[in-house]
Amino acid sequence: KEMWTGQLGVIFTHEMLHLWVPNALKLEGDYDWFFEGFTMYVALRTALELKLIKFKGFLDTLGGAYKYYLDHPDEVSLVEASETRWTGGFSHVYIKGMLVAFLYDLMLRKESGGKASLADRYRELFNGGVADGANGNEAIIRLLGSSPALSDFTKSYIEKSRPLKLEEVVRPYGLQLHWNDMKTQLTVSSKLDEDQKQLLRSLGY
Repeated sequence: KEMWTGQLGVIFTHEMLHLWVPNALKLEGDYDWFFEGFTMYVALRTALELKLIKFKGFLDTLGGAYKYYLDHPDEVSLVEASETRWTGGFSHVYIKGMLVAFLYDLMLRKESGGKASLADRYRELFNGGVADGANGNEAIIRLLGSSPALSDFTKSYIEKSRPLKLEEVVRPYGLQLHWNDMKTQLTVSSKLDEDQKQLLRSLGY
């Protein structure tokens, strides 16, 4: 019951967020990777903050998404997957998009010392950070790339088709992956430094 309540909470939150993304954004083009994949991650974060799920459920969802990603390797960028969403890019828009959003959020939190998160980028969108009628891909990628490191990240994982290797990328943030043929599990490392503790606390740990 607890598991299904959490899952339904995430789904409901995701659909509610569509009232703002993309419905309230007057942007052009196919940027499904953002309003589906990134918003799936924001819905997951929101469900955690509302205590619809626990931190373990948050990590388990991301670990399960990564297992699905490994079973369905991608050869296109998120931008390209958005353009072909209904003819082959469907899962990548959602699954890879959510995982890239997770990594972006980690990177932004670490870069800002926990003072900024992906949610702040959404607020910028709603507060006029992007002009009406702008190309959705160009405008949002520009907004996300607020520093040289974040700009390089968006180029690699959104504009280009760099494959995800979560087991390597999450380690500096105090997270680790365990996997077998049936399951991929994301957990908190047993030894954390103070910066890692601060970052994970900002995530809800």
